[in-house]
Parts: sequence; structure tokens; C-alpha cells
Amino acid sequence: MVTMDKNATKYTITDNMPEGISVQNVTVKLKYNNSDQGFTYPTLDGKSYKVENLNGKNYYSEGINTSCKKDTSNGREVITTTVEKPKDAEVRGWGEGSKIFLVYKCKADSAETLEAGKELVYKNTASLNRTIMIRLVNLARHR
Repeated sequence: MVTMDKNATKYTITDNMPEGISVQNVTVKLKYNNSDQGFTYPTLDGKSYKVENLNGKNYYSEGINTSCKKDTSNGREVITTTVEKPKDAEVRGWGEGSKIFLVYKCKADSAETLEAGKELVYKNTASLNRTIMIRLVNLARHR
């Protein structure tokens, strides 16, 4: 989960998955983490999508440009997701204090040999870059 800043226009989130974890799909959600909401990427190849609210599940994220790419580094999957608000676009779930949720559906290699009643615990590491739009206003008076 990422909490938005007031002036940020683009977020790039990089998640480094634990060894033995394979990401099957990724869903991005803005504002709320409701199970029936969100845009699930058709592919994880970095293709950019403009989210539409065709099925009523993307009310808060409609209008964003977003992409998600799965790479491998040192035997671990690395997921890089960008979420961007186009200039002058109105996105209902975009604003200071709003949230970006990324939901990963994963497969654990060791799950096939897991004993009944046991659990797997993994930790991932993540990083975030924000792009902030700065508006310069010329306050000089013209005579």
C-alpha cells in the first residue's frame, strides 16, 4: 500500500519477491482495498493501459495510466508497477492521503510439499519513486 502525496502525479513501485515465489497476476486499486474492485493487468510485460470503468469495478481508478512488468533478478521475481494520473485528468481515487493498493496472486514453489496445518511465511522488499509536478507561476507584473 502506498499513501499518495498532495502533488505527486506518478508512482513507480518495485517489489522484490522472495525466492520461490512466482507472481501469477497483479491487481491495482485506488482509495479502497475492496475485493470486488480493481484493475487486473492482462499481462505482466510492461504494456501501458488506460483504466476504464466498463464493468463498474474501476470507479476510483478510472482514467489512470498504468503498467506492470515482471522481471527476474538473481533468481527472484521483480515486479515494477507504474501508476500515473494524466495531466488535467479527474481520477476519483487520486488525492492527498488516498491509497494505492497492489494485490499479488502468487504461487509458492514449496507449497506442493507443505504439510497439512503448516503455513508458509515470506517477506518481500519494496521501493517507491514519486514524480511530483511543480507549477511555476510568474508573479512579475507586466507594464
